This record gives sequence, C-alpha cells and structure tokens, in this order.
Amino acid sequence: MLLPAILSAAPSLTEKVEQLGGKVFKNRQLDQIIEINLNGAKRLSVELFSSIGLESAMTDLSLEKTPCGDEHILQLDAMHRLEWLNLYQTKITDRGLEQIAHFPKLTHLPIGETSITDRGLAELAKLDKLQYLGLRKTKITDSGLAHLTKLSSLQGLHLGETAITDEGIKHLAKLRNLEKLWLHDTAITDRGLMYLASLKQLQQLMVYNTSVSAEGYQRLQEKLPKCLIVYKIE
Repeated sequence: MLLPAILSAAPSLTEKVEQLGGKVFKNRQLDQIIEINLNGAKRLSVELFSSIGLESAMTDLSLEKTPCGDEHILQLDAMHRLEWLNLYQTKITDRGLEQIAHFPKLTHLPIGETSITDRGLAELAKLDKLQYLGLRKTKITDSGLAHLTKLSSLQGLHLGETAITDEGIKHLAKLRNLEKLWLHDTAITDRGLMYLASLKQLQQLMVYNTSVSAEGYQRLQEKLPKCLIVYKIE
C-alpha cells in the first residue's frame, strides 16, 4: 500500500520576500516582523501584500522601483504602526493615497515619480505626523500645495522637477517646521523665493536650474544666513 505524499509546508512571509530578493527584519524579542525591504523587486502579487497587511507590528516598508500599485496598497489594512513607506518610482495613484491616509503614525513618505495628482495631496493632509514628503517629478501643481499647509510637522519637502510656480510657494511659507526644501528644476523666480524669507528654521534649500537670479539668491541668503542655499551647480 502506497503512503500518501507528505505535503510540504507553505512558505512563510519571510521566505516569500527573500525569494523576490527582499529582506525582512524582526524584533527578536517579540518574534514579529517590523521592516520589509522589497526595493527593485520585479514582480509583486496581491496575495503577498495580503500577508504583509497582517503584520501589525511593522514600522517600515520600502517598495522603491517596484510595480507596486493601488491594488497592492489596498491590502495593507492593519498598518497602524507604519512610520516609513517608500513608494518612489512605483505605480501608485491617488486611489492608493486614500488608503495611505489611514496610517496615523506615518512620518516618511517618498512618492516621487508616480502618477499622483493634487487630488491625492488632499488625502495626505490628514497625516499630521508626516515629517518628510517626496513629490519629485510628479504631476502636482500650485493648487495642490495648498493642502500641504495642514502638515504642521513637515520638516522635509521635495518638489524638484514639478510644475509648481511662485504662486505655489506662497503656501509653503506656512510650514513653520520646514528645514529642507527641494525646488530645483521648477519655474520659480526671485518673487517666489522671497516668500520663504519667513522660514527662519530652514537649513537647506535647493533652487538650481530655476529662474532665480544671483541677486534673488543673495537677498534670500541675507534673510536666512544659516541656510545652505544651492543656487547653482558648477
């Protein structure tokens, strides 16, 4: 009589992530996953994200340069401790940001080079603990920046290579905790630059490849002597 075949155990979440070239980090004392890095993974399944979504102790999830889209993010229902979510160069859209807006402890959110728009920024206005927001090379406009004025904890904001102009810079003057600001490769001019003069806590400002003049740069530098202003790249 033949014995029934012994079924092999299903791979664990850690094994699934590692099969994709990713890394998993655990809290050894609690034996709970706290961080997953899948940067550069070429294929991601909704089923994988269903498993990730059950890891309620996770604080960090990095998905840079992956095909992660809204259908994946919508599986992350229990991520109430998530602090760092890297979605740079992914397929995320405004629909996915609606889900991300429910992560109350989120502090870092790089979402540059994605298809998000001003409508998505309205959702992010709910994240009052957000400290860094990366919007480089997205479709946002001046009107979208108005939503960011509610992000009172924001310390770093990347707006490089976007369509913002001087009109949008007006809104940034309300971000009193802003320390680092990237405005390179935009259409801002000396007029927009001076709206930032009230941000005395600003430490780093990137304005190269813009219409800012040497005179405009010098005027702002006098107003903000402690700020490193990169006006030109040699």
